[in-house]
Amino acid sequence: MNPLISIIITVCNLDKYIGECLDSLVHQEGFSDYEIVVVDDGSSDNSPDICRDYAERYPNHVRFVPLERPSQLYRAHKAGLETARGTYLQIIDGDDFVRRGYLREVAEIIQTQAPDVIIGRYMSFTEANAYPLIDISLDRGRIDYCLTDDVLRYIQSIPNYHLAYWRYIFKRSLINGSLFESHLEEARFCPLLDAVVTFRILFSASSFALLENPFLYYRRRANSTSSAAKLQSLAHVQSFAEFLALLQEVKDFDAKKSIVISKLAQELKLVLGHSDLWASESWQQAVKILNHVRTVLSLIKEDLHEELARLQVFMEADDLNGETLATYFASERQRIVGYVEGLSPASIYILPCGRYAQDIMRWLDYSRFSNMAFLDNNTEMHGLTIQGKSCDDPAILDTLTDAQKERTVVLIATIYRDLNELLYQQCVNYGVPESNLLVC
Repeated sequence: MNPLISIIITVCNLDKYIGECLDSLVHQEGFSDYEIVVVDDGSSDNSPDICRDYAERYPNHVRFVPLERPSQLYRAHKAGLETARGTYLQIIDGDDFVRRGYLREVAEIIQTQAPDVIIGRYMSFTEANAYPLIDISLDRGRIDYCLTDDVLRYIQSIPNYHLAYWRYIFKRSLINGSLFESHLEEARFCPLLDAVVTFRILFSASSFALLENPFLYYRRRANSTSSAAKLQSLAHVQSFAEFLALLQEVKDFDAKKSIVISKLAQELKLVLGHSDLWASESWQQAVKILNHVRTVLSLIKEDLHEELARLQVFMEADDLNGETLATYFASERQRIVGYVEGLSPASIYILPCGRYAQDIMRWLDYSRFSNMAFLDNNTEMHGLTIQGKSCDDPAILDTLTDAQKERTVVLIATIYRDLNELLYQQCVNYGVPESNLLVC
């Protein structure tokens, strides 16, 4: 029998967490027409035994799919998709868990609207040394019964909207065997395809609905696969190339192209952030990846993102090699460091304190600047020490004297264009001279 909903859970060495995840699913209230497909990707801990035990205790709901050895990222996801029988699918990670009763709410939406995609919200909790992630409220009127390009434009307008595929419940009929495929066959190191997968789901849909109450508890671990991948700059080169190649699949709506280009600009900043730490062989590997997609750049010629425009000029050069690529990224870093050097400020603030901002702080540390600190609107960050620098409320800028503001530089450093603009205006409102503000 085919259930209404299949929840696919991927597991690799998660014996500390998978029990909590499965408990939250087998004890759903008011709805039973679902299955849980647990795929273990060659765990070496007790995860397989735990998963097998749940399958034996809850045979009407849980099916266990063991894979023999650890493998390339997303093999477990593909196996789950092949095994699942539901009309609707959802894919979550085995270290997260869900709110009890949410499947009943999902079923009610399906029965009343039958949308192609249900967009959900999440709550996150952060373990030690992991970067926090906060979801935002969504406007039902901008999602329910709206056209695909309108929903995409709305999502793109939200500065810190998290694109991970686990926040969607989607019709099986939307997908095919290429959902988790990479465009770049030679690249095999943690390609960070999450947003590419999300785009493929959203681009295939023609109707949407919102599950307004947060349903997923997203665990942020410093040693998780996603957290570790974010420290690998070449993974971001791979991701950038994946998004660029994805443009070849986009042929109808301008909104689709626009949201991919925005993601391209974000990934480019993440590449830039760690590229100063690369070994020489990393530059050669990066060039090898980028050479696969150089011709696709013609699809973004009219784009206004400054970072992409500068990269486009560079990638159109006849000789793309490791040395010239290193020179390009060094010039991007020097553009920011040189701005600060030119003003010789008494105080330097970087707003907010995200990963890209921390990279910029590192560049300035190399240049021996002093009197630096982070600013962040997230109150949870206030008082923390990050990379040896304190983090304060941006409102501290409002307490400075006019003379102090004249000697203060604020670097606005996020990967989100719209958020950069909001933070820039916030600093202007606090009285920081615009000549002392740089959007990085």
